[in-house]
Amino acid sequence: MFKRIYLSLFLISLVSFSFSQKNKVDSLQKVLKNETEDTSRVNTLNELYKQYQFSDPDTAYAFAKKASTLAESLGFERGLGSALNNIGFYYFNIGKSSEALVYYLKANDIFTQINYKKNQAIVLANIGYLFYSQNNYNKAIEYYFNSLIMATEVGDSSRAAKLLENIGTIYYERGNYSKALDLCLKSLKIHEKMNDKKGMAYVYGNIALIYDSQTNYGKSLEYYNKALEKSKEIGDKKGIASSMTNIGQLNSEMGNFKQAIDYLLSALTINTEIDYSDGISTCLVDIGDYYRQQKDYVEALDYYLKADNFNIISKDKKAQANSLGLIADIYEAQGLNSIALKSYKQSIGIAEELGLKELLKQNYLAISNVYAKMGNIKEAYEFHKKYSDIKDSIYNKESVNQIAEMQTKYETEQKEGEITLLKKESEVQTLKISRGSIMIYSIMGILVLIIILTFVIYKAYRNNKKANFILGKQNKEITLQKEQIMHSRTELEKEKQKSEILLQNILPFETAEELKHKGYASVRHYENVSIMFTDFVGFTKIAEKLTPVELVSELNKFFIQFDDITGKYSLEKIKTIGDSYMCAGGLHSQDISNAKKTILAALEILKFVNECNEEKLKWNQPLWEIRIGINTGDIIAGVVGKKKFAYDIWGDSVNTASRMESSGEVGKINISGSTYELIKDFFDCSYRGKVPAKNKQDIDMYFVDGVKKGKMIFQEDNQPFQRI
Repeated sequence: MFKRIYLSLFLISLVSFSFSQKNKVDSLQKVLKNETEDTSRVNTLNELYKQYQFSDPDTAYAFAKKASTLAESLGFERGLGSALNNIGFYYFNIGKSSEALVYYLKANDIFTQINYKKNQAIVLANIGYLFYSQNNYNKAIEYYFNSLIMATEVGDSSRAAKLLENIGTIYYERGNYSKALDLCLKSLKIHEKMNDKKGMAYVYGNIALIYDSQTNYGKSLEYYNKALEKSKEIGDKKGIASSMTNIGQLNSEMGNFKQAIDYLLSALTINTEIDYSDGISTCLVDIGDYYRQQKDYVEALDYYLKADNFNIISKDKKAQANSLGLIADIYEAQGLNSIALKSYKQSIGIAEELGLKELLKQNYLAISNVYAKMGNIKEAYEFHKKYSDIKDSIYNKESVNQIAEMQTKYETEQKEGEITLLKKESEVQTLKISRGSIMIYSIMGILVLIIILTFVIYKAYRNNKKANFILGKQNKEITLQKEQIMHSRTELEKEKQKSEILLQNILPFETAEELKHKGYASVRHYENVSIMFTDFVGFTKIAEKLTPVELVSELNKFFIQFDDITGKYSLEKIKTIGDSYMCAGGLHSQDISNAKKTILAALEILKFVNECNEEKLKWNQPLWEIRIGINTGDIIAGVVGKKKFAYDIWGDSVNTASRMESSGEVGKINISGSTYELIKDFFDCSYRGKVPAKNKQDIDMYFVDGVKKGKMIFQEDNQPFQRI
């Protein structure tokens, strides 16, 4: 029940550090003593932070603080950004995520200002991992992808490969195994190209885990063995032990128990040899699980107790909470219910301290089952209620039948107790009457007593039968009510999901959330938003040649494809007006590349329209010719209206974007000078000069001709992967 799943997916802190030996630390300390207060001293302090960040975090933090103070006084922005990133990483490691995020964002601002993309990739990935640790997967993916863009632009292939693995981790945990596998395979290609054998070993483990989750044990075992061979090839003992642990667990799942225990014992030996705490704890628990499956509870308990003692020594409270639950499982299996309850409650104490909701949920259910076995229905019901409450708090949707059954059983036993009490009172009263009759009527009374006793027994039988009938009827009513409540909850949940999906299709996510919780949505100001307008030229003539149904069907086909393209590039669709389509990039996120993405979306829209027209030429059908205009600038965004919500954007930048479209040419992407300045390094453009626009002064305009050769290439999921 408390089986721990150890993911082999490789999560990286992305802080560039090296595990040098003590002589390097001594060398840095000597350099520090002889250095003056200059930029070299800042770099040395930051390097010392890296040497101490895991072995002595407080000493590392002191070096980072000194580096930030000195860098700020010298105006050394690159050194200051690195120091702030290091401080953020320190706070993250001690569990202070809010403080960590503040320092990460400050570091990112500095690297953005000085256009230092290499370190910007590092800090963006750190922010992504912070959000991942909080289960905020949407934000994590956003920052991981932005980091991937930076790493790709500076040619940091190693970091790009690890980022692909991290993004794959999120898709894995969301159950999207095909996407996770795709990202892992792309990462593997990079590692193979670099001949990075350690990276290859980790990715093999990731792929094996994905196949394992799909119960494709043959493929899973194949990749676990590849990971083991690669780890042996480079002498990575931690990797060897991890692979052996995974192979042992898999063999156990497959029922190959002899192979399972051999691998697990070998892994334990290696982990003990290299003093790897997490590995030792994992192996002890897994070996305990093995003996538990064999119903050898004595051996299982021995290994669980060893794991618990080890966790106490290593001060790993989370692992200790888990091992206490496993120990309780064994006591329960042996029928030692009181001891099991004590161990479960010790586990609960630690889990509450650490906020481990999933473990609390499992413990509450286990305790409820123990109390039920002991016949203590009231306590069983109370702990089942705690289980249900915490299950709801972590958004799990499991059946509530057990709670209802426990409550029904508890109420039924109460009513049976009342009936028994009434029966006893009736018997006592009958005995009193019988004694009086004996005294008065003597022998005659004996006969009367027999008659009365017979009558009482018959009446008690009738009463008991009637009570059983009532109880059965009440049980049926409770069951029916329970089913009706469950059905109502299911229907309400379905309707709620439909409403939320509809609302998120109409409004951006952040605006929809604010509207749900506050009842209104704030008007917000955004900078550097790229607005795109498209319009079909000669729409009136096309409309004359088609029936209304054909016209709407054609227009719908184009707009559906436009929706897919803009969604692919993280653009926000604003609205359609007749045959005009409006969208924007850079809303609700710190997307520094929204102008580039908007241009790419426009190129893809233009390509789609041209391909459709090629087909129409073959069948002598009317052509749909399009103009596209783009401008970048500040806007105001919000929800207007009261009954039918309409999200819209306003501002001079929006008007200018509209003029870009109307001042363009058929089959061309016309952009303003402000957009050109943001994308000129990535796209070939033709300068049109200053062109007059309606209600505007003359505006610098450019036609986009295509992507510059040698700049970047995008995968199908819109993420830069590598240079051409």
